[in-house]
Amino acid sequence: MATLAHEPILKDEPDAVRAPVPLPPAASAIYLALLVGIAPTAFGAVWMGLFLRSPRIVLWSVGVGIVGVFLPLVPLFGASMVLGESVNIGLVVLGMRIVSVGLGALLYRVLRPAVRGHIHLDGPQMPLIWVLGPAFAVLFLAPSELSQILEFPLLMLLAGLA
Repeated sequence: MATLAHEPILKDEPDAVRAPVPLPPAASAIYLALLVGIAPTAFGAVWMGLFLRSPRIVLWSVGVGIVGVFLPLVPLFGASMVLGESVNIGLVVLGMRIVSVGLGALLYRVLRPAVRGHIHLDGPQMPLIWVLGPAFAVLFLAPSELSQILEFPLLMLLAGLA
């Protein structure tokens, strides 16, 4: 009996499904969480889970999205309780972004096996620039009102502290 020199590539992807549409790379979850926050990133992960017909991805993405709405507020409340009125808003936003990137990394770990299975079955993959280009456009080129809508809960809380 011959032994394999390498483990099969789909060892960790037993539920490989080919989606009918091009999927973005799983690593885009980390970048999007940094650029636009975890809620839009989780919405995109739900979209990917629906196309991959994976209830596990959909449930994880919804859970991360719900947690992602409240968990980034921890640095805000922590800073306001420790520092009182003299809160450095830039450091609070940095803490919130770090929490969002951590949650994006969690979404990456959930999405990676399914996306690898999709690619292994010759499923089309979207280039990363197609994901990050619009995210950069929203972040830097959109009117300030749009970015305020994307970060509305953050801005409401910061307005109460300022």
